[in-house]
Amino acid sequence: MRKRGVSSALFVSEVAISACVPPLYHKAPLDYVRQELDQRYVMRYRRDVGGVLLAYSKVSFPYSKAGGVASLPLVNGGAGSFVDASVSGVVFGPRKGDQIVARIVSWSSDHISLLAMDLFNATIRARGMEGRCEYREE
Repeated sequence: MRKRGVSSALFVSEVAISACVPPLYHKAPLDYVRQELDQRYVMRYRRDVGGVLLAYSKVSFPYSKAGGVASLPLVNGGAGSFVDASVSGVVFGPRKGDQIVARIVSWSSDHISLLAMDLFNATIRARGMEGRCEYREE
């Protein structure tokens, strides 16, 4: 369970991934799983992860005691093999009520641009700040 506060937006989580490994990677499915993580998971919001996966380690195949895949059955006429993998990852997943430290990068009458946690660009539109701040062009 995450506690509310400044650091609760970042947490470590076990992330499950299912992939169809093409025949080219049949002897090295770990390479393909890492490629899938880099292209489809890292620095992208994913509902199944609970936020944005920032980094990962410890890629493993849960059903293999040796940490690898002994034999992958080809499916769909030799088009690939389905594998399930698990990784330990650092996730950015803020919830309503979490406090996030940010630095103002620029502002105007219709928005404020921020750098949150020295990692992410964020924008707050004027309609989201109603009654909370005032903009004076000088």
